[in-house]
Amino acid sequence: MAKDDLDVTTFLPADSAAALAERLGAVRVPAAPSTAASLAAFAAALHFPDYFGGNLDALLDCLRDRPATAPPLWWCDVARLRDADPSGYRAILRVFTDWQAERPAAGRTEVYVSDTGT
Repeated sequence: MAKDDLDVTTFLPADSAAALAERLGAVRVPAAPSTAASLAAFAAALHFPDYFGGNLDALLDCLRDRPATAPPLWWCDVARLRDADPSGYRAILRVFTDWQAERPAAGRTEVYVSDTGT
């Protein structure tokens, strides 16, 4: 799996992803085979407001609204998007990087990424 030089996202091996996510109480967000469908999955899993614009800027805006005490995110099944739309996959990872860069280290929400969702 290409890590895209991110230091704010933890890429999990398939055999430990579910156990760690469960132990941490992470919010499971399954990737989909398109960027638009993956953004819709974030909106559903994170209960974004009705005015969520369904684009990368809107994703960043809604992530900014999450409190520092929010549970970590587990973006799973990412192989579906990475294989079907590599640029969309990298774009969502960049949103995570931008989001985390805006927050002090103590206030960052962990983001876990895995190829599996089980």
